[in-house]
Amino acid sequence: MADKKLLVTRHVLDQMDLINIELEEQQKFPLLDVVRSSGMTSTFFNYYMDDGCQLLNDTFPYMIIEGQLEWNVPYNRVTLEDFLVTHPACLQEGIEYETGLPAASGHGRV
Repeated sequence: MADKKLLVTRHVLDQMDLINIELEEQQKFPLLDVVRSSGMTSTFFNYYMDDGCQLLNDTFPYMIIEGQLEWNVPYNRVTLEDFLVTHPACLQEGIEYETGLPAASGHGRV
């Protein structure tokens, strides 16, 4: 995996940020540190059904951690490596997520 980069697409309000990260250096880092979350909430709707739980609880419905499937995993327990093992297509496609502040119109409206 030497010199392998991963593209992260972050949607913040009406703008989109593209971030290149070094996989070799950052795969053991907490996911939200790597993707550089900004705002109060981060959601990964491309990978999980939008039922509001991610936004309200900062919880992934499931994640593979150290080879074991775990349910209702808090964001702060997940490393970049865990996310990529659970969603291997991200190695080719990159990671896409939304971050921001929830508005009065409810979850999913950042």
